[in-house]
Amino acid sequence: MNIQISPSSILTGDTIQFAEFVERNIRLYQIRNLYPLRPQSAASWIRRSLANSLRSRSPYTVNLLVGGYDAAEKSPHLYWIDYLGTMASVPFAAHGYGSYFALTPPPPQWTEFGAAD
Repeated sequence: MNIQISPSSILTGDTIQFAEFVERNIRLYQIRNLYPLRPQSAASWIRRSLANSLRSRSPYTVNLLVGGYDAAEKSPHLYWIDYLGTMASVPFAAHGYGSYFALTPPPPQWTEFGAAD
């Protein structure tokens, strides 16, 4: 499977339960159809599952980073999905306490391809 999920939540039970639910359903799709789900389709299905859970008695309160490599397009994809079912394609992302460090503005000497000489 070429899709990775990084869930984050205040409630640990929701995080584990939803991650396992997604993992098993994506695997079931691959078994039934004999080919893996593309990252864009997986992210859309996850977003719809979170949006549908909002209408239930026990909604999932999980924020997700969904990343994968699309072999057909030969390109990586990264999606950020919040607990309300909002999805955005992002070039980079981080969540949790590490995001305070990882998402700080880069120093002025920084370039996209590394440090300037």
